[in-house]
Amino acid sequence: AFVRNCGATTDFSAQVDLRKAGSTMGKEGNVYRGYSSPDIELAWVSPTHLVITSGCLEVKYYVSNLHGIMIERFPRK
Repeated sequence: AFVRNCGATTDFSAQVDLRKAGSTMGKEGNVYRGYSSPDIELAWVSPTHLVITSGCLEVKYYVSNLHGIMIERFPRK
């Protein structure tokens, strides 16, 4: 997980990118993009189940399954 902030005229973008260890970031592994908050937390419930909790007010991109990994997202309350 990482947060992008491109300066005063743009908002925070919290993102999650899944990829094999040692590989570079690519478009395929990006599974979550939320905006308007840097708040993001990941929890691996099992080797094939990832939970994303975030305070992002707007989620523009979300993938619920990538190569057999189930991905759930929950808003922070």
